[in-house]
Amino acid sequence: MKVPSLAEWLHEATEMLELKPSTRKSYEGLVELLVSSMGDPAIDRVSPLDVQRFVSSTGLSASRTRQAHSVLRGAYRMAVQYGLVDSNPCLTTRLPRLPRTTRRALTREEVGRLADAAGNYSSLVWFLATTGLRWSEVAELKGGDVDGRRVSVSRARVRGVVGTPKSHCQRVVFAPDWVELPEVGADEYVWRSARGNPLRHSNFIGTVWKRAVEGSGVRATPHELRHTACSWMLEAGVPVHVVQKVMGHSTPVITLAVYAHALEGELEAAARSLSA
Repeated sequence: MKVPSLAEWLHEATEMLELKPSTRKSYEGLVELLVSSMGDPAIDRVSPLDVQRFVSSTGLSASRTRQAHSVLRGAYRMAVQYGLVDSNPCLTTRLPRLPRTTRRALTREEVGRLADAAGNYSSLVWFLATTGLRWSEVAELKGGDVDGRRVSVSRARVRGVVGTPKSHCQRVVFAPDWVELPEVGADEYVWRSARGNPLRHSNFIGTVWKRAVEGSGVRATPHELRHTACSWMLEAGVPVHVVQKVMGHSTPVITLAVYAHALEGELEAAARSLSA
């Protein structure tokens, strides 16, 4: 059996995977990065040291480097499975640490100030802060997805490509009674540009969000509204498995790992109960 080159196998292995269009596009970019950095030797000629040298010299962020390594490791896992190589050279790699990020939950007063300063998109600010939808999911919401306060989340738009939400987590969320949802036709976008097109994240940041931040004095990003929604739900005592469903996380473990800070009050209450 002819042993494929690194480029050949990375492309073939990627084709075997069931990936969303946006994910496949990202994988293709990572494959190009791997081949341009490591060359194109036969896959049985790549050693653990070769992989370590690649990881240690990419010059990219820790996150992007780890993503590339994940693609390589997965391809070699398949190569071992199909008998093309004897072992996976990626198993002993020392990966760069991801920087710790501080996720801030806004107060209701801060969200209100941002919403007031967002003009016609005030309802969008409140919707993001209370449902936790990702921008890609909100950008693809249409009137037909809304039934009163019930909102079906079944699509997402990433880099102009429409597919299923992240982790394929289609779900239903409910907007609070006091969050106004625009009334539009079934095929119209709930929140859209002045021309009726889907809202592009970059355009929204430049034309709406920047003005809202300056007008409100609240330094925040739209993604922090997602953190806010999750934190508010956990602090209100909503069970973790329910929060997981609302947020579209694949498992409750992810919810706990990312938003454990929001449970500090419950941890303190648990300690008081044990003391009693």
